[in-house]
Amino acid sequence: MEEVSDEELSQYDFAGNIQYRPGVYLVKIQTDPKVYAVSNNGVLNWIKTESLAARLYGEKWNLLVDDIPDSFFVNYSIGDQINDENEYDPDDEEEQTPSLDYNLGIKKQNKIIKKEVK
Repeated sequence: MEEVSDEELSQYDFAGNIQYRPGVYLVKIQTDPKVYAVSNNGVLNWIKTESLAARLYGEKWNLLVDDIPDSFFVNYSIGDQINDENEYDPDDEEEQTPSLDYNLGIKKQNKIIKKEVK
């Protein structure tokens, strides 16, 4: 975890709710039993079978599944279904999204912070 100062934090635009980092966790919504792998920009890809989830994420894949409340599901979009382990690589997804700002398109504002002189 990285801590930032209030001044540094103020340099970021508000970009909405944080989405799960691609390739790290699996998600599902509370009203749907489908388990999704996350891709960049909040794209969810349904993993068709449990055995495929195990091949992609290991035998304890089910411990990586987090429930997203239905009200936050609007922060995501549905992508392609994953039918084969060659269609999605969790390591590649994680490497292609090195940070939250990259995933959400957050950019620092180009403004000068003036320190108050007392």
